[in-house]
Amino acid sequence: YLFKMKHFGLRAIVVHFILLSCGAFDNVKEETMSVNANLTRPIWKQFEPENLMGYFSSSEMLQMYHLATTDKLYEKGGLNHALSFRLTALAFKSVDNPSSQVVLSYQPSNMTISLIPVISENGLNVTWLHMGGKVVYTEEIDSDYWYSESYMASTTGSLFSSCVVQSNLFQISNPRYQPFSVYNKESIQEIYPASSSEEFVWQLIKLVNSRGVKITPAILPKKIEIMIYSNNYPSIVNIESEGSSRLDVVSYYRALGLCLQTRKYSYITSLMDFAKYFDCLDDVAYIGLG
Repeated sequence: YLFKMKHFGLRAIVVHFILLSCGAFDNVKEETMSVNANLTRPIWKQFEPENLMGYFSSSEMLQMYHLATTDKLYEKGGLNHALSFRLTALAFKSVDNPSSQVVLSYQPSNMTISLIPVISENGLNVTWLHMGGKVVYTEEIDSDYWYSESYMASTTGSLFSSCVVQSNLFQISNPRYQPFSVYNKESIQEIYPASSSEEFVWQLIKLVNSRGVKITPAILPKKIEIMIYSNNYPSIVNIESEGSSRLDVVSYYRALGLCLQTRKYSYITSLMDFAKYFDCLDDVAYIGLG
């Protein structure tokens, strides 16, 4: 399925704060994304809820941390090169046994993504070969990997188990890693949220906050969204159905590919860069939903 946004309006990259107590946000300057060439990723494990539900005892006191880094994923749709992107996670560490740690994150499967689909030889179909998103975990907070570690709150093993349940629900509801949030241009209201590590982490934080845990970071971490503005409410297009809609999608991506070639694919070095290139075609835009 695809979101189709007609009369595609203002495009922007917006970085803002989320303050859970009042829901306010302030615009801040966009950060420059840089990747450490010697970055060694943690050993991420496949998320299985039953393996984590009893990891901490229900009454065990935990410290909760917001983690952030800049990593790379490989675009295998049309760009065929690595893109930098911001990756976030939520970590839990036992107070009594600090070596007992769990880090939860939602990431593109195998660190690959298809922003541009492959057009079939007969020109009648488009296929995204790398669409998956999944929750993963590791059992160590690697300070060499995470450039930001922000203490958020004290919580318990019981609430950690609730986060595990919520993580599973998020994974089921978001099988595709889709990094762009769609907003209405006039009202600045969110129409469709991204399926990204940022959304995953802040859903967990909101869950903990809703259970009465006081979020008390010294400096509130930023929630960074890649926001795309639409002049109207997007419609959903099923590209597996026969008819003109599917051919419109094929024509759109063919035109987008040609436009991006004139601007040189090599200039697109991050997910944020790619969002800026949506203005290749001013009248419409499609975003894959999986």
